[in-house]
Amino acid sequence: MWLRCNECKFQKPEDPCYHCGRAGWMKSRKDMLASRKDLKTIPTYLVMPVLHAACWGGHHLLASKLIRMGCPINLQDDMGCTPLHWCTCNGHKTLKRQLNYIAIAEQLVVAGADCTIMDASTRLPVELTQEPNPKFEAMRMSILKHAQKSLNNALLQYCQTGDVAMARRCLFAGADIGCGDWLNDTPLHIAITYGHKELVDMLVDRSLSLSLSLTDSLSLSLPLSLSLSLFYSLSKIFV
Repeated sequence: MWLRCNECKFQKPEDPCYHCGRAGWMKSRKDMLASRKDLKTIPTYLVMPVLHAACWGGHHLLASKLIRMGCPINLQDDMGCTPLHWCTCNGHKTLKRQLNYIAIAEQLVVAGADCTIMDASTRLPVELTQEPNPKFEAMRMSILKHAQKSLNNALLQYCQTGDVAMARRCLFAGADIGCGDWLNDTPLHIAITYGHKELVDMLVDRSLSLSLSLTDSLSLSLPLSLSLSLFYSLSKIFV
């Protein structure tokens, strides 16, 4: 297998790429298997957008230039992967190379990369840092450090609108289930207030204990007492 730049669709394997550099992104099937153990099938050919190729190749300077030039950072390729996906699956690389990938990922997140986008295998970027892929704990912590606030805000918003799927995706991506808004209302407070029963059940299932759900700042209410005052029947809380 060989991978082609999106601008060089008719390029041969031995030809250099004048857009992103052959050495940086021409990957073998063996390397794909090493980095993406979560994939059940490996594509024979894969056309990569330029920023995706630079991110997988670990070319920090090139990726930085492309980001500054306005390359779409949330664009998905043939496998549904964003540039951030191709940064996070390189835990098998040497420490020096890992630092390059972490630096690129930090730039992507700061530039607005969406950590909740799933690839064709329904994997989030953060999930690619964990099993069955090579462990890349430093990458996971770096993404959470830079994206935690935006993930928390998104989770609170989805709890207000009752979007269970997106709220679950935010939690998988690393949002804090015990975070609070400006009133210190947690996701569980908000879901109960707006009467989203299915969302409440999901949040309770994911909580290690109700102690994760702090009191709000106005009524000093725990979610359980709030649910009783609003006459919601939340059976799973009582289990």
